[in-house]
Amino acid sequence: MENNNQSVNKPQEGLPTEGWGRKQKALTFVNVAVMVLIALAILVGVNYVSNRQFYRYDCTFNKEYSLSDKSKELIKQLKEPLTIYTFFVPPQDQAIFDIQRMMNDLLEEYQIYSGGKIFVEKITVAANPEMVEVLQKKFKLETIAPNDMILRSGDNQKNVNLVETYEVEYGPYGQPGGIKAFRGEETLTSAIMTMVKTQKTILYFTAGHNEGEVKNQSPEGLSTFANYLQRENIEIKQLNLLEATEIPRDCSALIVMGPKTPISAPERNLINNYLKNGGRALIAIDPLADAGLADFLTEWGVRISDGIVIDPERCVAFLGRKDVTCLASDTYGNHPITNKMRGEMSILPGTRAVDSISPTMATELLKSSGNSWLETNMDDFAKNKASFDKDSDRRGAINLGVAVTKKEDDKEGRMVVLGDSDMVRNKFIDANSMMGFGRVDLALNSIRWLTGQEVFISVEPKKTESRRIELTPGRMTFLFWFSLLMVPAIGAAFGIAVWLIRRR
Repeated sequence: MENNNQSVNKPQEGLPTEGWGRKQKALTFVNVAVMVLIALAILVGVNYVSNRQFYRYDCTFNKEYSLSDKSKELIKQLKEPLTIYTFFVPPQDQAIFDIQRMMNDLLEEYQIYSGGKIFVEKITVAANPEMVEVLQKKFKLETIAPNDMILRSGDNQKNVNLVETYEVEYGPYGQPGGIKAFRGEETLTSAIMTMVKTQKTILYFTAGHNEGEVKNQSPEGLSTFANYLQRENIEIKQLNLLEATEIPRDCSALIVMGPKTPISAPERNLINNYLKNGGRALIAIDPLADAGLADFLTEWGVRISDGIVIDPERCVAFLGRKDVTCLASDTYGNHPITNKMRGEMSILPGTRAVDSISPTMATELLKSSGNSWLETNMDDFAKNKASFDKDSDRRGAINLGVAVTKKEDDKEGRMVVLGDSDMVRNKFIDANSMMGFGRVDLALNSIRWLTGQEVFISVEPKKTESRRIELTPGRMTFLFWFSLLMVPAIGAAFGIAVWLIRRR
């Protein structure tokens, strides 16, 4: 009996013992624990690195959500934390909804790349009316408009609205269409500029020769253009050259905008001495006007010609009528002022020819089309009988503006000369906002270059595009059968492969 019992209790060959089973379970537990620890270590490591080295890839065609290098460099110059408060309201229009989404994504980019310098506070207006009222008093504002954005850094404050961040595309008869371009980065970066500027930019507009006045809200005034400049934290003053003994030392740039009467010799001397000492000037001389500056400009490598440019190929409607003297130009020279304007139109409601006679000093900025000409017969022009005269008129692409750089005694003077001042007058800006042109980039970029703020010229608007996959009936049939049959088949094949591997 004992022998039989012993034979029964004896382990059979080839079968695992109880101890072996316990060891196997222990090994399995250890393996799982090690894998969990490795996974946790990887997770912790990834989070550690991501907190210090953030990176994400912008897959959009136009890099809609990527900051320019210039914007990133500007953010680094912030001395104090910057908080951006948004007061967005639910829009009724899908296009505005898309702009809000793009702006929120852009704000996230600013916050991420600031390294803790920029914070975004999103205030839901409908849900937090008390908060809106508190912030309104704190910021000393009469009101906070829907879709306002308020930037605060220390004692500095800048207000912008969502409407400033996009351009609307208009039809041939002025009817509004979709969103043409997103200017969110340009708007925010310009606003942030006000937080980092150590020196105030002051522009002096000349007076005394029937130039446009910055406070004049009439069609001939410059009040709308002044608003553009003030949004970039630029202070504007007026200077009567007849009463001045020198150009003020705090003048960042002198603006001579369409004088109707000749500028005298003493006044020209003031401007000349100012430029020779490193001064900056924007001079716009309208056709048919004698500004008395021809000889002065020649010394700076610039020639202005009598007459008016006629461009039948590029003439545009202005103030409800088609005028052959109102032309559009998209042919630009190689210069920081115009390099980022390619693909955009500059509208000049009547311009004269402005040529470079010294390529080492003066760089051409923009031209009319090859079918244009410089009309010099003003009698025929006045009778609306302008036509090309091969004996007296100049035909071909005509230059309409130049940028001048001249160094003397290590001092660099800069000057921009344009053949038209109407482009910045209220009647032009207000009318073109209805036609879809809206902005006056040529003049604004000229001032940015003159005042050494080329960084803001390089911030381009993002073109908004709707990209769709066009599905033909054949492609739709393929996708239907692929999703119905192929996807389950691939899943089944993968499952069978795993089962076969485990059986081995």
